[in-house]
Amino acid sequence: MINTIKDISGISIIGSGNVGRRIGEHFLKVFNTIFYDINENVIKELNKLGYVSTLDMNYALKNSDISFIAVPTPLAENDLYNISFLENASKTIGEGLNKIDDYHYHIFVIKSTVTPGITENLIIPTIEKYSKKLIDIDFGVIYNPEFLTVIHDTWTHSDQFCISPSREGRIVLGEGKDKRVGNIIQKFYEKMNPGIPILRTDYKTAEMAKLVANNRLTLAISFSNEIFSICEELKKYKI
Repeated sequence: MINTIKDISGISIIGSGNVGRRIGEHFLKVFNTIFYDINENVIKELNKLGYVSTLDMNYALKNSDISFIAVPTPLAENDLYNISFLENASKTIGEGLNKIDDYHYHIFVIKSTVTPGITENLIIPTIEKYSKKLIDIDFGVIYNPEFLTVIHDTWTHSDQFCISPSREGRIVLGEGKDKRVGNIIQKFYEKMNPGIPILRTDYKTAEMAKLVANNRLTLAISFSNEIFSICEELKKYKI
């Protein structure tokens, strides 16, 4: 198992969309980073930029010690998160781990937005099933939600309103029984994001923290829009 930051030979990004690419570019400042995605066009674009990227999950896992999973979990028509991409990624990860001959302990850090319980009841069991390996013995899992802005360029180009991977207000780590995994990821972020508060808790609390943050932002925007509409209406009456 990795004991110090110096033991980390590489990082892999599983899902190189908006979030995955942004965090990967941040990690590249310090660590060798591999980008993985199932979309061939995404990989071609990353290769053109000079990044190490691949369509081969086995390659990504074999050449990294820590994998950050940032696949999309969009809202479905029933207003629930569509976790099919995350489930497929967990299956592919498990199959990849099973094929590595010179296997070493691997840490998975989940960035995707999910409802409480998904890490423990879906992601971990799926990886165990297809890898034939056990959590806390053969691999570790941390739930680490992102709190980035992704749409600031749609209304302003000012960096003042952009929350990048190096400027998140807090880092939340949801962990299981083996606290050694959380210790490693905490040291990782202390190196990558010095000075940013790190909060360690259990899986479900970390998952809920992400949902609360997302909905609080939506609520604030909706409230502000409503007040704006009222003010615009009052103008008609010169109030």
